[in-house]
Amino acid sequence: MLEFPQVPKIDGRILIGGELRSTGFERREVHSTCHKETIDVVLGTTPHVTKEVLSEAVSAAAKAWSKGLGEWPMMQTEKRVAAVTAFRNAMVEQREVVCRLLMWEIGKTWPDAQNEFDRTVQYIDDTINEVKNLDRDSGRLQFSGGIMAQIRRAPL
Repeated sequence: MLEFPQVPKIDGRILIGGELRSTGFERREVHSTCHKETIDVVLGTTPHVTKEVLSEAVSAAAKAWSKGLGEWPMMQTEKRVAAVTAFRNAMVEQREVVCRLLMWEIGKTWPDAQNEFDRTVQYIDDTINEVKNLDRDSGRLQFSGGIMAQIRRAPL
């Protein structure tokens, strides 16, 4: 197999109960679709989990949600915004790797891969700004149909 220095090698992990795991499951190789007929380029591996591991992940997610009373849905808006912002910033640090993987895995051009990444970051930024606006507006009393109300929103 030929080595391509500009092809990042990624070994996929899984997130269960707030913990990123690299072990406890099988892996499957991810091959580039580019030049498939002439060369085989392995981009890395992806987790191939059992039903038991998948069930553990679903149980951890249900526990975290806890019917709307878990840590995330009950967390203050500022803390949720800070967590999503930290994720966004860590994602931006990996921009070149992600864009190269988009090129090699699904055949995007370099400009298209960059645009897709940048649109995703912009979507996150827009979502954060909208959450801040909704939180700011939820403190105000509103009148509708002769009824005064204060609307509170909860994350889903």
